[in-house]
Amino acid sequence: MSQTDASNVDDENSPRLAPVVYAQPPLEELRRRFPVSIHPYYIAQRRFEPIALCEGVPGVHYGSAGSAPVEVDFKRILLIGRAWFIDELLPVIDRNHLRLAGYEELLCYDEKYSLEKRMYPLIAPGSTLRWNGRRYVPYVFDDGGGGRLGLHSLGRPLTSGTRILVVPK
Repeated sequence: MSQTDASNVDDENSPRLAPVVYAQPPLEELRRRFPVSIHPYYIAQRRFEPIALCEGVPGVHYGSAGSAPVEVDFKRILLIGRAWFIDELLPVIDRNHLRLAGYEELLCYDEKYSLEKRMYPLIAPGSTLRWNGRRYVPYVFDDGGGGRLGLHSLGRPLTSGTRILVVPK
């Protein structure tokens, strides 16, 4: 897809590897890592569930915080030109043999590459949280005041400049 009408999967030569533990961290850890702002739904101890496209992924076993980490090679998709809905991007992601990253993957990636959220919001739509009949996906960003952990409603488009975190299938 061209830059004028779609998104591009980054093709940096250097790998973006990070160890991932497939367990949702306790609230105390989230408060330590995102001292400026954590969306209130996280504080309410809501749980993220993998979306259907990300269920049953080989090598991904959800467990506890003591689970062994798995080394994951991350990619990012740059949204440009206009606002995008996640469903519009699924063919690009699939064609590149990728899948949407989930909540745990986003947190582990952000822990290793924490400066990246200062340049642009980074979203992981591979898992959702349900609240009041709506579905939300996690994202991280830093607007200069410190790291923030937010939620994006799946009913709203993503703005140009946002990066979607994806991983190989």
